[in-house]
Amino acid sequence: MADHLKWNKVVLDNQGSEKASVSHRNWNKQEAQRWLDEVFHFLDETAYTKDLYARLVSFLEKSVTLVDFFANFIHDLFKDSGIVLIDSGDALVRKLESRYFQELIQQQSPISEGVYTALNQLRQKGYPISVDVEANDGHLFFHNQNERILLKRENQDWVGKNYEYQLSEAEILEIAHSNPEKLSNNVVTRPIMQEKLFPTLAFLGGPSEVAYWSILKPAFHSVAIKMPPVLPRVSITFMERKVQKLLNKYGISASSAIEYGISKEKQNWIAQQANPPVSLLGEQLKSVIAEAHQPIRSYAKTVQDDLGMYAEKNLQYLFDHVDQLTHRIEKQIAGKYEINLKEYDYIQLHVRPQNGLQERIWNIIYFLNHYGDSIISELTTNQIKVNDQHYIVYI
Repeated sequence: MADHLKWNKVVLDNQGSEKASVSHRNWNKQEAQRWLDEVFHFLDETAYTKDLYARLVSFLEKSVTLVDFFANFIHDLFKDSGIVLIDSGDALVRKLESRYFQELIQQQSPISEGVYTALNQLRQKGYPISVDVEANDGHLFFHNQNERILLKRENQDWVGKNYEYQLSEAEILEIAHSNPEKLSNNVVTRPIMQEKLFPTLAFLGGPSEVAYWSILKPAFHSVAIKMPPVLPRVSITFMERKVQKLLNKYGISASSAIEYGISKEKQNWIAQQANPPVSLLGEQLKSVIAEAHQPIRSYAKTVQDDLGMYAEKNLQYLFDHVDQLTHRIEKQIAGKYEINLKEYDYIQLHVRPQNGLQERIWNIIYFLNHYGDSIISELTTNQIKVNDQHYIVYI
């Protein structure tokens, strides 16, 4: 959330174990209500605020976990789209996955060795993949007392990553058969399980997902299925009118601001306000000082070596004072143009926050509060080409 030029991060205090899956983390309704109230404290009051708040409160009250809350919220936003959500942590889903878990266990060796080899080959070619795998990884979690334990393979046994548990292959196969809810997938086997349950025409993913899917082809082939085509999902930046007006004011293109940010434009603008630029005047002064200082430095070196070194330090001392002066002048100029600099910061905050894409930082609640649900329905009814990577939506 952002209030003018300040970010406000509102954290929901989660008392559950960090090792528990989100599906199994019950939340404290009072704490959740406090969190929601604090979120809305930082939002402007608009024509949409009261209704949005009431809906979120109703979702909160009928939700047991964060997964429930998210599902209720998403279904409400896309109620006319036919969207279907599935909780992969549901026990009934796990029963459907039972035979697939058994297959993943039996094919652990070719799956693990295949993705390990593929990862190393891609890294050697210079591709950055943000996932780490080892040849003996089990790529499955074992659930015990509401905690997930990542498994690896040692000889014929399956053991916890920190040796919390040890299971024979017969034991883990029996768990997969009789109690599949005690197992879940990690980042490598989840795509395989996804394809087993829901065969797809193509997988749409974000940059990180597309990157790690590049090592999964051997894993898919290990269980005798073809890997679906992997396509980058569409990315969107909401462009508000105020931001667009500021971009026009300073002659900055929206696409450039989104892709690179505007830090360089901001620095160039402030430099242009001093004619000639203060930094140039400072460098010119240091050049004059160095030229005038040269004779005494040369003479000092002939008298004694350490005196020559002292003369060099003396020159640097004079340079430092020039830098201090130019910084003081630049600070005064910045104060004079404080409103303009805040406008640059406002643009940066909205289109390139924390030097990343808006969608990675901004919460949709801000936009729903200002513009209502219509921005969602309008997006879903417009034709969007997946081969166009980024769209700017003017609102």
